[in-house]
Amino acid sequence: VCGSPSEVGPDSNEEEDGESDEESAVFVEASKIDMNLDDSKENDSTSAQRDEDIDDEDDVELDSSQLENMLLEDSDVEMGESGQLEHHEGADAALAQLIKLKQDAKKAAQSQREQVELRNRLRCAMLLDSLFSVSVFKSNVLPVEAVLGSLVPILRARKVIIKSIQTTPDSSLAKKSLSDKNALLDRLSSIVKERISKYRCKHELLSSDTSLKASVEIFEEISHSLNVADCSCSSIALITALRCVSDVEDSDQVKEIYSNAVKDWSMKKATKIHTCVFDDLVQRMPSLAAVVLIEPLCTAAKESVASFIKSESIRVLSIIYKHGTGKPQHDAEHNAEHSLSQKAISTMKDNCRNVASLLTGVLNNQSMKAKHRDEVLNATKLFIQYVKSNKAVNTGSSELVPLKEALEFVTNESKGSGTKQLCTQVIEVIAEVLDTIGQETTTKAAKKGKTPKKSSKKAKKIILSSLVL
Repeated sequence: VCGSPSEVGPDSNEEEDGESDEESAVFVEASKIDMNLDDSKENDSTSAQRDEDIDDEDDVELDSSQLENMLLEDSDVEMGESGQLEHHEGADAALAQLIKLKQDAKKAAQSQREQVELRNRLRCAMLLDSLFSVSVFKSNVLPVEAVLGSLVPILRARKVIIKSIQTTPDSSLAKKSLSDKNALLDRLSSIVKERISKYRCKHELLSSDTSLKASVEIFEEISHSLNVADCSCSSIALITALRCVSDVEDSDQVKEIYSNAVKDWSMKKATKIHTCVFDDLVQRMPSLAAVVLIEPLCTAAKESVASFIKSESIRVLSIIYKHGTGKPQHDAEHNAEHSLSQKAISTMKDNCRNVASLLTGVLNNQSMKAKHRDEVLNATKLFIQYVKSNKAVNTGSSELVPLKEALEFVTNESKGSGTKQLCTQVIEVIAEVLDTIGQETTTKAAKKGKTPKKSSKKAKKIILSSLVL
């Protein structure tokens, strides 16, 4: 089938000769190529060393001058055939480290300048603390405009410091100046609360225009307060300005300021006004508080939907009425500032009926939380003590009887022993007041029914003379 070698033809021999010629040509071409194996090994070692250098670049610390010199080396690089500069392999890491060094140096310098500025401001605050002293106030060296004119700038400076403290980053450089900021903030707060608040303008130096202008500006700061502490500091500043207003209880502008404050506090959800504005006024100027706060707080408690606003309004009202039952102290200066004027006393008496009906409605509200109801119960106790100690108030059985029934309802519905005990105490006091009112009513009726003896004798004489005639 395959045949013997002798039977293979001449074509097969020609094919073998062609293959041998091709193989010889391949070896000839290979001998012409200049292949240097040593050079390839050197190239491999160079690339490996370059990779190691790139990996270790992050661990090398260079100063700014060395980094700049490294970047300037690229200026002598010649243009390549493509018309573009050849890329320097270490330029990126050097540039990043240079930028970081520049940023750190800038932050350190800025922090140092800030510390110097804060310490200078702290020294100025200490000078203000010495300037606004009681001895200086008594000497009448400072005019009213200087004292009241310093309040708004101090309040605004406090706001700037508070914002700066709130936005302080958690870096080590920023924490160095944080203690100085807190010290300056405390110093400014002390100047307003403990120094300028003791300023008392003499009656002949009272300036209503200057004081009212300062009061309006301070109220704007209250409306934009940052927190409770900031609001309280501004509130004390407002009271300091109001002390310099002549006939402050008769000022319509002062009434408008606090009426707007109560409205803003009770109606706006995102209000910046806090309850401390009213607490500070009741504590420092109770007579003015009775005149300007009773009616707005009653309105707020009736119209507000929030239980917190209702309970807080009633709590402030009870503190106002508590001053009507307080005993005078031996300190003459304290009595002069905290004694109630005739206008304040009449305002409190005239609004007793409204307060009693307000307490009745709030206690009958079953949706009120327990903690808010307890606050209202404590306020009711203070109010009833005022009614008991002031017999001439305009509160009769028509307002006290429904209040007593509301307290009995709370007693039956409450599960706490403390709440029941408090309700029982208030009910007993109301019962005593009602008995007193009943006895007074009976006495007055009996006096009206009796005819005086002198008048009866005169009447008999007139009758006899008419009969004779």
